[in-house]
Amino acid sequence: MELCRLLIPVNYTRTGPFEHDLALGISPVPGLSDVTKLAALTPGSDQFHFQRTKLVREQNRVEHALRAGLNLVTG
Repeated sequence: MELCRLLIPVNYTRTGPFEHDLALGISPVPGLSDVTKLAALTPGSDQFHFQRTKLVREQNRVEHALRAGLNLVTG
């Protein structure tokens, strides 16, 4: 159960625990799905930097959940 509590939010939600996700079909690890938007932006633009920062934060959220799950499983 503890492992599920760590991994399910990363795999099925785009927002944190205090936000509301829309009840729509989403891709796995939805927080990283905006990477296609980054590819379409002009490098160096404000929008590019905002999108990149958002994706780095999401990457950190995924990595944290995976490390916490690994620590839980390996003891």
